[in-house]
Amino acid sequence: MLKEWIKSTEEPLEEDVTELKNFLLELIDTNVPKVEILMKFLFRMAQKRNEKWEDVYLTILSSVEEKIKLKR
Repeated sequence: MLKEWIKSTEEPLEEDVTELKNFLLELIDTNVPKVEILMKFLFRMAQKRNEKWEDVYLTILSSVEEKIKLKR
């Protein structure tokens, strides 16, 4: 589903980005390894798309890293 979303749009909607970010932040509480896998996948897909997707990745990465640091 993530792959199709990235392929289907040149520029993601802000509310979609927020939804994905919130999902990943919640998932950190129960399954950090899965978050890491999803972030690696998002990174690879964003690199293939465009700069807007790379910016989305960096925005989400920043939030995810911050929450993981706070969790430790």
